[in-house]
Amino acid sequence: MVENTSNRASDLGSQPGRVIWINGPFGIGKSTVGQLVLSELEAQGSTAILYDPEQIGERLRSEGRTPTNYHDSAEWRKRIRREIQQLARTPQTVVVPQTIGQLEHFDEIIGGLREAVLLHHFTLQASPRVHHERIANDSALRGEWGLNWNPSIVNTQRDARYEIFIGTDQLAAAEIADLILDQVRAKLNVT
Repeated sequence: MVENTSNRASDLGSQPGRVIWINGPFGIGKSTVGQLVLSELEAQGSTAILYDPEQIGERLRSEGRTPTNYHDSAEWRKRIRREIQQLARTPQTVVVPQTIGQLEHFDEIIGGLREAVLLHHFTLQASPRVHHERIANDSALRGEWGLNWNPSIVNTQRDARYEIFIGTDQLAAAEIADLILDQVRAKLNVT
């Protein structure tokens, strides 16, 4: 059972150096959950920001400075890590919904951030059936990219480095956001 945490998000405060990274494969619900985490933090008086690394990737791609898959761009990885570190120096929580599907990129980005900020990393998971249904039922995901996403990312994200894992098959997005905030509180020993 998922405990309602709506009245306790403010316990997290707005301390500098805090990042909540929501990882998982394409179409799993990262952006939706990230927005709910952000909304919950803000509703309870905490200062928070949603940081979208894909905007940096799109900008670099439009400038011809990165390959089609900007995850393969060392410049993109370095830049998002630097920007997140800068944002985390302010009294706010930085919420980042972003897939990192290659172990070497994970080590570079997440490992680098763990050295500089208080990072709470979560990987959302779903059964293949549920994951496929989510993609098929979301009109924004049904295009060319949705049909061709790389399912090997799901296997990579089972590596222990991707912990904390959250199974999403039986949970609503709000319940997942509550679980994330509960885990952050537990790590900070906030009751």
